[in-house]
Amino acid sequence: MDKLYKAVEMIGEQQAALKQKNQIYWVGEQLKDILRAAPGAAGVVMEDLRQSGMTITDCEKKIAAYAKGNGGCCPPQEADKIIREFYGINNISTKEVSCGPKNGVIALEEFLL
Repeated sequence: MDKLYKAVEMIGEQQAALKQKNQIYWVGEQLKDILRAAPGAAGVVMEDLRQSGMTITDCEKKIAAYAKGNGGCCPPQEADKIIREFYGINNISTKEVSCGPKNGVIALEEFLL
């Protein structure tokens, strides 16, 4: 869970640097949603976010390029696919998410993201 929290925090820092909530901001939100559904991808995304050319701004450029060639539209499913491919997490599914408490104990911090 620690990696998930750190990855979401890194995305939030990039979002905070934006002057307004724009397309880049929403790419960050979608990436956060992907990570919450597949927390096993958090480590990969954290490493990528530290690399030059791997910011959420760079990812949004890929989505914008797709939209430009598609009449200005990028459907949510396609944006999801582009984000997953950009960060190399397209093979990580939501099947990794477990439901229910571990050993009968509910960790409230898991609900804070």
